[in-house]
Amino acid sequence: MTPLIAFRILEPVLDVEAFQNFILPVLGNLASDRIANIKMNVIKVIISYAPKLKGTDSGSKCIGYLKAMKSDTEFDVSYLAEKGLKEF
Repeated sequence: MTPLIAFRILEPVLDVEAFQNFILPVLGNLASDRIANIKMNVIKVIISYAPKLKGTDSGSKCIGYLKAMKSDTEFDVSYLAEKGLKEF
């Protein structure tokens, strides 16, 4: 959880390259975590970076993660993932 919170706090000072190299691999691993709260925080990180990621390869990967989480059995995860997709 701590890295996910830190990623959101660092959003104003990180560029797309830093996101792609350091944050995206972590999000990819945590997007399929079994704990709903972790997945919800992954989505929140993606939403916070969405304006910077539109039209990038990283953005496409994030959209893929959101689509996968949209079909999650936990309602809160699927709802938030759908909300995240609207940001792209």
